Amino acid sequence: MTITTVNRHRTAMVRHALSQPMSLAVRHGIVHPGVTVFDYGCGQGDDLRALTAAGVGASGWDPHFSPDMLRHEAEVVNLGFVLNVIEDPDERVIALKAAWALTTRVL
Repeated sequence: MTITTVNRHRTAMVRHALSQPMSLAVRHGIVHPGVTVFDYGCGQGDDLRALTAAGVGASGWDPHFSPDMLRHEAEVVNLGFVLNVIEDPDERVIALKAAWALTTRVL
């Protein structure tokens, strides 16, 4: 049996604008200054930098780029572009439940 290692961190894009999920959340008034955001699987942190610069209390965790960051509750938890790169269905469920546990308002 051949075991394939998936380098998930390679899917983390460098962005110069908000990701589509965060852009939509801002556009629809879900994310704005005064709302706490936790980016579960924040990649290289581009959304975090943009949101923080806009006055939003944003933090995040990523298993590759920010594994030492604490995972904590927030009003809005972003799980965009995470589940689609987890090849194991059981691990997808674990990630979804972990993100949901941190959510106080919107996942």
